[in-house]
Amino acid sequence: MFKRAIFSALAVAAGTAAALLIVSKKDKDEPETEEADDEIRFVSIKDDDTPEAVQEVCAVYPYLETEFVAGLLARSSELNKKYPEDTLIMVTHEVAFPSKELAAVFTDIMEPAGYACEGTENAVKASRKFFTVEGAILSDVLNVANQTAALKGQYTDYQIEEI
Repeated sequence: MFKRAIFSALAVAAGTAAALLIVSKKDKDEPETEEADDEIRFVSIKDDDTPEAVQEVCAVYPYLETEFVAGLLARSSELNKKYPEDTLIMVTHEVAFPSKELAAVFTDIMEPAGYACEGTENAVKASRKFFTVEGAILSDVLNVANQTAALKGQYTDYQIEEI
């Protein structure tokens, strides 16, 4: 069941990851080739102490630390039980950035993806309402945390409210 939840989360993530992931350009010092400059590159994790499920998720969300992913995956079953399928919830994510410009970039990415963003200076709260499916909460947290990390920000916390 746990493995099914992870794969469900990855399937949900696939639909939204493209809208949330910032693709970095190649360094200007590198010679130009005919390859696309916007190619996504994933980090391969080969740590024998890291469970396979955590490695798989880290491959999809390359900006996240293994410990963060492992902790979140450990809560997956609990979240699925607490918020069963078709429960209307609102997840609010708290993030912080080193500059207000990066916080603004984050907001510009998240709002078109369906999040309501509010904040002051470098801190942003991004909220989104949705009906749960197995793995949806996990996927939402992973997507927002990955986007935050891609922008050199810090994912602070999330709250879930049943509506």
